[in-house]
Amino acid sequence: AAGGMGRTLYDMARESLGFATEFVIKGFIDDNLSAYEIKKYKCLISNVKYINCRDYFSYEFIKSRFDKECSLSPDIAFSYESQMIKSKENVIVMPYCYHTAVSAFSFLLSRQEYYQMLLEKAMPFILSGKRMIVTATTSADIQESYKFIEWINKKNIEMEMKYIYSIEMFENLFSSAECIISGRMHALIMGKIMDANIIPIEISQKIKQFAYDYNTHEFDLNIARKKSLDGIDLLVANFN
Repeated sequence: AAGGMGRTLYDMARESLGFATEFVIKGFIDDNLSAYEIKKYKCLISNVKYINCRDYFSYEFIKSRFDKECSLSPDIAFSYESQMIKSKENVIVMPYCYHTAVSAFSFLLSRQEYYQMLLEKAMPFILSGKRMIVTATTSADIQESYKFIEWINKKNIEMEMKYIYSIEMFENLFSSAECIISGRMHALIMGKIMDANIIPIEISQKIKQFAYDYNTHEFDLNIARKKSLDGIDLLVANFN
């Protein structure tokens, strides 16, 4: 099982083919694959026994672009159950790497416009008395966070940078959130688990699809959790 259609999937698929002719995939696809990547993945996916996608965009993409049947279920992260007490005292801002946004997803805003957008999304919560926390879960996003903090400091707005080194720190920080502003899917999922408001930074099609599927009044975490676990059961059943 793989978490994405990037280099990790390719490496895992190539290695798997050395040991077996059939394997299964749990994954997602971003919408920025080159013609070369599509050709490469199509060759590999022809050997796949079963594919379970975590979003509708990937589901349709695999069926149409690779002519491969697959199933659909929410990301396994939805199955996580937290016992943390929610305090709702912070607004968490997670700047997505600007270079990746521009180079991989043709993001149109300048860096200054991007930072201004993040601040505008956070301001209603700041004005209501919430503390702004800046954090990140990838090394590229950490570097972007430093740049964002430098920009914020010129605005004389109080904020705090917090680092996340473990799932326990991740859970503890997010349990304090009134709102989470992020372009990272697992951060947004954790926000849903913690019953926080989420504001997706819709840079990639994957996050746009996530917002469409899950950032609605009709969203039910218990249903998403059950469907997620059902999807993993199917994945394991097809692997055996």
